[in-house]
Amino acid sequence: FASRVSYDDFVWGCETARSRAFSGAYSGSAFNPVPYATVGACVAAYLGLGMGTVEQAANGAALVVCGSILKDFVLPKLLKVQKYVICPLIDMANHVGVGATGNVAFEYFSDGFSLAAVEPGATQGSEVFIQYGPRNNDQLLQYYGFVEGDNVHDVYILPPIREWDIAALEEACGRKVGPGRLEKLDRAGLLGRATKLDPSPTETEAANDIGGVVLTRATGIDPAVIQALRALMSSDAEW
Repeated sequence: FASRVSYDDFVWGCETARSRAFSGAYSGSAFNPVPYATVGACVAAYLGLGMGTVEQAANGAALVVCGSILKDFVLPKLLKVQKYVICPLIDMANHVGVGATGNVAFEYFSDGFSLAAVEPGATQGSEVFIQYGPRNNDQLLQYYGFVEGDNVHDVYILPPIREWDIAALEEACGRKVGPGRLEKLDRAGLLGRATKLDPSPTETEAANDIGGVVLTRATGIDPAVIQALRALMSSDAEW
């Protein structure tokens, strides 16, 4: 393989597939009429030959139908199965963080993907935008090669409070940190972690493996951080 494909071509192929592939909430298989047709034929033969009652035949048919629903819809959600696909034409739709005018969906019965305009957002002659998910600009740049202005999903991770310049904070607030405050907040877990997460953190945790201060455009700063700063800089009477 290495003799036929250069490293640069390999990276290009991986990045192209990664930026074009998408997944959705449904991760089962397409509708397959064969089991249902087989069940129908078996039920007809079962009743026609007088091998049992209608109730028995209905119970058997219901068992097959329930098993199919369980396989296609329930188990993939419970097991959180994630499948990625590359579909020509649909992957040409561009992303917008808020106000998508299009929606991509898997059509169970036709075994294909559809891109439908969402009314009333889409108008004739206008571009149809879809949403790649609540992606911040770091993710958009890394995986898709672009950033979005005023991205409401942007997340900023600042150093944890334990790494802040306390002297500068005291100067800005015009008061001193009370004795023992940092130790008490540290025991409460409000100063961030002294060591990195281990093992196997999630994607979000990996980006903030030392418990930094999280600031988002959508919700602002974490309320727990605001409480920690208030407690840290409060007077003895306020404490």
